[in-house]
Amino acid sequence: MGHPETGDAIAWLKEVLEYNAIGGKYHRGLTVLVAFWELMEPRKQDADSLQWALTVGWCAELLQAFFLKPGMGLDATYDAILLEACIYCLLKLYCREQPYYLNLIELFLQSSDQTEIGFTEKRYKSIVKYKMEFYSFHLPIAAAMYMAGIDGEKEYANAKKIMLEMGEFFQI
Repeated sequence: MGHPETGDAIAWLKEVLEYNAIGGKYHRGLTVLVAFWELMEPRKQDADSLQWALTVGWCAELLQAFFLKPGMGLDATYDAILLEACIYCLLKLYCREQPYYLNLIELFLQSSDQTEIGFTEKRYKSIVKYKMEFYSFHLPIAAAMYMAGIDGEKEYANAKKIMLEMGEFFQI
């Protein structure tokens, strides 16, 4: 970051992050933190694990900002690419050595794919399901479950079903 060649890009990234990621209710990020706090055994809750949960929470907020990026044209496209890249940089920087790292990467990729595929005018239910439900409700809880070591198929499927229903009700 200290190279003169990247100074303008870093300044632009700072502006993009401040414009897109600050403000709002932060419910996706807070949901990761609260769910992690409730799911993780108290003896395993330390400063590092809480830092990881905060990081994953910010990644959930960045994913939301990525999909709500206003504007058109190359600037908006570039901004969206920067926001998405930040997610994977943060996950790598803070969570790479954790046993749930791959699950988080796959979860964020799946959330991106589901949201992008779900956006069509003809399919309101799909928009609700793959926009709001998936990254606003399912992703924060699933991320906290993985971080707390809960990755059984049955538990994951039950949580996913409940979170997707909650997201649908919220959107309606």
